Amino acid sequence: MRQKHNPQSSIFEYFPKHETGQQLKIISRLLDNNPAVIDLAFTCLQDDNKKDTGRKGLTVDSIVRAALLKQMMGLTYRELSFYLQDSFSYANFARIEGQEGLSPTRLQASIKRIDANTWEAINRALLLSPETKSIEKGRMVRIDSTVTETDIHPPCDSQLIWDCVRVSVRLLYGLQRCLAAGHFHFCNRSRAVKRKAYQIGFKRGRNKIRLYRELLALLAETRGYLCNALSCGEAVTDPLQYIALTEQAQDLLPLMDRVASQTERRVLHNEQVPPQDKIVSIFEPDTDIIVKGGRDVQFGHKLNITTGRSGMVLDVVVEEG
Repeated sequence: MRQKHNPQSSIFEYFPKHETGQQLKIISRLLDNNPAVIDLAFTCLQDDNKKDTGRKGLTVDSIVRAALLKQMMGLTYRELSFYLQDSFSYANFARIEGQEGLSPTRLQASIKRIDANTWEAINRALLLSPETKSIEKGRMVRIDSTVTETDIHPPCDSQLIWDCVRVSVRLLYGLQRCLAAGHFHFCNRSRAVKRKAYQIGFKRGRNKIRLYRELLALLAETRGYLCNALSCGEAVTDPLQYIALTEQAQDLLPLMDRVASQTERRVLHNEQVPPQDKIVSIFEPDTDIIVKGGRDVQFGHKLNITTGRSGMVLDVVVEEG
């Protein structure tokens, strides 16, 4: 079972007299004085199915502290991995001294298990702590709205079709390996779709519409192969892998239908598609289309942030739609 804290605290815990070092010192003391934070994160990070043998891994305390460092300093997982091994202050704050091979993948796998609801509960627990009440009374607040962009490429119908096909082909190859030899065959149309999606950027008028019709036909063909693969349950040789791939395919199929529908309506029928019917990414399907006055269109989520007089964030609401 994953441990909550390091069994032996370091006697060399030291924070430099720099502004950032003193901030880390205050945050570290705040976390130590509020054990409920670690208890909340522990509910997401524990795995009762794993045996209590082998390497213990990072403690819950270290994972929470590493996540805070990543967000405070605006680091990627690769940068976080480097600084935790190179910086004495960062390693001291995260309490991972002596950890070797702290890879970005290992950090990401641990931090991402703490879901949004748990972070919200942690924030509320800290707001109710005695230390916070002495800083922020909450008698005066300011509410502001902003947009956080999702990590997607600029949306385009042809690129969305290309995304659907290449992901489908990857799933098809995986499903084919899970079935008996010679039981399932399909044609890989990814190269043809990629070429036509590239050519669309240089075409106009009827030639562009013709390419879109061909793309939609290839998308429908690939979707048919995927449906056929899902109906071959009697020839499965690797049930566990087949079930995992089937779940991914079942999530992808409705997204493929939405991409095909909006492409037909926009390109072939010259129809104005309402924002609620649009999809801008199959990897982040919940991404909203946000227009703020005469500025550029943004793709992400709208946030309503409530802050107090001290600048402390008291509440965050992610709007839907």
